[in-house]
Amino acid sequence: MRLRWIEAGRAERHRGRTGGECPRPPVDRSLTPELRGNVSQTRLAYLLSQAPAEVLRGLEPYGYYDAKVVPEVIRAGEQVTVRLAIELGDPVMVRELKLSMHGPGKDDAAVAARVASFHPLPGELFHHSIYEGSKATVARVLASAAILTPSWRRTGWK
Repeated sequence: MRLRWIEAGRAERHRGRTGGECPRPPVDRSLTPELRGNVSQTRLAYLLSQAPAEVLRGLEPYGYYDAKVVPEVIRAGEQVTVRLAIELGDPVMVRELKLSMHGPGKDDAAVAARVASFHPLPGELFHHSIYEGSKATVARVLASAAILTPSWRRTGWK
């Protein structure tokens, strides 16, 4: 059996349901051209069982937690084409942001400025990299001022 490999443009960007752009997830190269030419039914079944979860994990950093992935197998003789139909669903938007400072850093102007510029804000798309970047910025200013290491508590994503 030959597996036909279809790639959606890796560098393309597309519009999500809310009109915001999100990059396409990277294409997994673990199935090399040599392996694509001769995939057993068992290996194909395994890859199909893993693909939806991998796609879902790949979409989460962009704020999509309720996506649906449906694999489709199209057979034409010895050639097999696999397509993954992906419905993004609604992205997770930040409803509320509660930040508070306690202890020695609470009166520091640099710390207060970083906390005030924390993103994502309510109404914005929850994007892991933006969230983690904001946390890192606050942690850096705390460390540079020799203030204790921050502790972060997440109350929920939904």
